[in-house]
Amino acid sequence: MTELQKHVDGESSIYTAEYKLRQKDGSYIWVHERAKATERGGDGKALRIVGTQRDVTKERNGQDQLLYQKKSFECLFENSPEAIAYFDKNEYIITVNPAFTKLFGYTYEDVKGRHINEVIDPFKKVEGYLTFAQFEKQDLKFKDTVRYDKYGNPIKVLAKGVPIVINDKMVAGYSIYTDVSFMKHAEEQIKKQKNILESHFNYSPDGIAHIDLNFRVLEINNKFTELFGYTAEEAIGKTIDELITPKNQLQEGIGINDMALRNQKIEIDTVRQDKAGNLIDVCVRGGSTIVDGKIIGYQVIYTDIRNRKEAEEKIRYLSYYDKLTGLYNRAFFEEELKRLDTKRQLPLGIIIGDVNGLKLTNDVFGHLEGDQLLIRTAEILSEACRKEDVLCRWGGDEFAILLPHTDKESVEKIGRRIYNLCEKPSDTPINISISLGYGIKQRATQSIKEIIKQAEEQMYRNKLLEGKSNRSHIIDSLQKSMYERSHETEAHAKRMKDLSHTLGKGLNLDNDKLNELSLLAILHDIGKMAIPDDILGKPGKLTKGEWEKMKRHSEIGYRIAETSPELIHISKYILFHHERWDGTGYPQGLKRMKFHCYPEL
Repeated sequence: MTELQKHVDGESSIYTAEYKLRQKDGSYIWVHERAKATERGGDGKALRIVGTQRDVTKERNGQDQLLYQKKSFECLFENSPEAIAYFDKNEYIITVNPAFTKLFGYTYEDVKGRHINEVIDPFKKVEGYLTFAQFEKQDLKFKDTVRYDKYGNPIKVLAKGVPIVINDKMVAGYSIYTDVSFMKHAEEQIKKQKNILESHFNYSPDGIAHIDLNFRVLEINNKFTELFGYTAEEAIGKTIDELITPKNQLQEGIGINDMALRNQKIEIDTVRQDKAGNLIDVCVRGGSTIVDGKIIGYQVIYTDIRNRKEAEEKIRYLSYYDKLTGLYNRAFFEEELKRLDTKRQLPLGIIIGDVNGLKLTNDVFGHLEGDQLLIRTAEILSEACRKEDVLCRWGGDEFAILLPHTDKESVEKIGRRIYNLCEKPSDTPINISISLGYGIKQRATQSIKEIIKQAEEQMYRNKLLEGKSNRSHIIDSLQKSMYERSHETEAHAKRMKDLSHTLGKGLNLDNDKLNELSLLAILHDIGKMAIPDDILGKPGKLTKGEWEKMKRHSEIGYRIAETSPELIHISKYILFHHERWDGTGYPQGLKRMKFHCYPEL
């Protein structure tokens, strides 16, 4: 109506307009109306107008579609996250979208009319591009490559060319660049993570096997091969139990598989068998391999714990064994006592033994010889006992034996066997002697502590009763050993005794003193027992150091005599038997009046 009024008023020579008309059925059509005034009045306004109307609905719809497509494409072009350059058939840029300017750092004015390759590679670092010639050959695939921004910085992109074809003729084209830097970074991270996981798998200190849902081996690592001896070719396809589980452990293997099926945590110390049939202590750990919330298999980890087991065994040994003798210690004995103190073990016998002469051996010959005395005693006790008996070192010089299912007669028999073995010659400085006591628990109501107390009390009584004979036995043993180790003989000792006795009579000594003098003549060199054989038997002159060791025999003899009530009264005589009136003797260099300090001499 506005355009028509303009024509009526003479403001336009021709009137044209396009508008919708409603048809009889209520639908609308587009019409193109064209008219012209054929007569005008004096004021110039139209008096008569002639015009036509033409149905342009189809044309108008086509235009609307083209406009829609144009607007859609412009929207896509402008808002696409991918960088797009629109260029002519000579590859000169017509326009670019905002993503292009953002990615490559240019403005629209920077790139308009420039060759596309000059823009995406300003420093000519790229050897191949997407070209118009490639478009004509339909070589339009994505290309994973690098392009450069305005400043020469590399950008990892996927490049693709899209030709513009009109009437079967290519007239222009698009270059589309997808920034894949973040994807490449992610890929590199994934690849790095994959390499790390593969490295952990292949170089893990633990043997690892990946197995399927049927527990068949899919993959093993290097440590698995090293640990069990199987190559991947030998292992893959076999069930894990078929491969390394010993026959007597198959039930355990089934139990572990069942735990895996229930997705339970697995951590079990057990044994597995290598290719050669050797059993290996391992800790088995494992769990499900889960992808997208679904179990697709299992992973089993085998840690070699042989060193740990060995260390544990050493700790256990130190905890329950006596380091010197190799026997059980008191801690183990008390644990076994709890275990065996039951009705079904009755009668339960207990023997307590105390080694005689240990202190003397330590004082005279040193603790190494004392240790040998204990070791040899332990060997005798082990030989006398049965396999089922529990033998331990009870204390410093005490031993204890637990004898399950053993009556009084059998306990006494074992005691006699111990005494008989002690009488056999040994390589210790003094022959082995031990005092024993025993107790028998006959009824469950009896206290095991009371039985042990009875055994100890009997042992102490026997020690007292046997004390004199034990001391005599030890002295006789030392004297016999002295004769065997030194140049002195029993005949020589008898001559010394006779000469001393004659001398004592000449000095009018009483009988007690004569007896002391005779005993001194026999045992004055008892300390030589502790002098090394290479010094005692040396044919030539002793060195200064050897002589100093030799002179110690009087002090050693003194300590031996001090341990025996039968010899204590001559101990000082043994100590001083190499002293001289002029002070040149040893060990104290007594001289003249100093002797007066010892009137008994």
